[in-house]
Amino acid sequence: MKLILLTMLLLFDRYLGRTSSFSLLKYILSSNGNELKKVRSESELNGDDTVLDFIGLVQRYGYPAEEHNVITDDGYILTIHRIPNSPLSDKNEKKRVVFMQHGMTASSDSWVLLEPKKDLPILLADNGYDVWLGNFRGNTYCRSHVNLTTDNPKFWEFSYHDIGLHDTPQYIDYVLNYTGSKKLFYIGHSMGTSVSYVMLSMKPSYNDKMRLVISLAPVSYFKHKFPPILQRIMKDVPKLKRILEKEGIYDILPQSKMIKLLGTKLCNDKSIFQSICASIFYLVSGRDTAQTNASLLPYLMSYVPAGVSTQSLFHYYQNYLTGNFEAYDYGYEGNLIHYEKAKPPIYDVKKIVAPLALFYGINDVLTNEDDATELSKKLPNLVTCEAVPYECFSHFDFVVANDVKTLLYDRLLNLMKEF
Repeated sequence: MKLILLTMLLLFDRYLGRTSSFSLLKYILSSNGNELKKVRSESELNGDDTVLDFIGLVQRYGYPAEEHNVITDDGYILTIHRIPNSPLSDKNEKKRVVFMQHGMTASSDSWVLLEPKKDLPILLADNGYDVWLGNFRGNTYCRSHVNLTTDNPKFWEFSYHDIGLHDTPQYIDYVLNYTGSKKLFYIGHSMGTSVSYVMLSMKPSYNDKMRLVISLAPVSYFKHKFPPILQRIMKDVPKLKRILEKEGIYDILPQSKMIKLLGTKLCNDKSIFQSICASIFYLVSGRDTAQTNASLLPYLMSYVPAGVSTQSLFHYYQNYLTGNFEAYDYGYEGNLIHYEKAKPPIYDVKKIVAPLALFYGINDVLTNEDDATELSKKLPNLVTCEAVPYECFSHFDFVVANDVKTLLYDRLLNLMKEF
């Protein structure tokens, strides 16, 4: 939701030549001098400058949590989190492994922001699973590289293609090696589904490492029609791209003091702007007033967004224009360098032979039944392609709906027992 609002403001300010306000927007969009400090305990929280990190979020409920680091073959230093067990399960019992991957502009934190009875990773731990949670390169936990700094534009030369090709396989190998397991469950939301399809189609050997792949709000083909206001914004993406490139902005919407402050001041229960905050939220998710707790918006905005490369955004825009699920288009010469062909390769999802279950929201404005159905037709080992049984279920409901456990998570837990 913040992306759309800031995009409109950015373009508006640029058209008017208001350089001072544009500088303010650059401050909001970037992370320089704008970072939140992550702390481990609630006693360390200090005003608008601090938030609990993943371990703090989990341990406050009495659950164990761990942090691990992996280095990709192209040099990115990534952080992966773990909930190894639950106070409700036998610590000594051999556990089946689950790997979870968040959506775009999020982090592993986004899975554990509600409460133990609603957070999927904790529910999985309660049911005897060893739960691991990945983070995308460039987000709040993954801003390091063996040679590059985030000030170097080369650090940001990646999209979800590179994440699926490098990061996700590295995560899978690390988790399986660490736990001594041969297979795991993969649960992805939104862009977390896209990277799994990239990995499984371009590195087919990883299909054998999957017990079951569960895709929540799967994103691959764009076959549905966006609402009019989103269509209008999509038309402005080329202008936005030119502006960001000219200003040297390669990552946007980090987890920041400014975003947290905006949420605290403008989206709280006493603010006259809370309804506007909610409307923007619905704009990019789908309107669901019954399952959205507007009082949580300031809290959620402390953790989401957590940063994304502009190249990932433009990669999705490219797929929207072409109608294909294909690799990032670097242009003729760039494609020859990256792919040894003039055009970006189309992902051959027929190579995804792992068992795969698709769950979509009827009221999801970003990806819905048309998109999921298009993908399902091409999958050779489809387990199910089904709507969450609630007509207003939206894109963000998969993670933060009031009744997400009964609407969706109970179904997932029962399905996983079959594998």
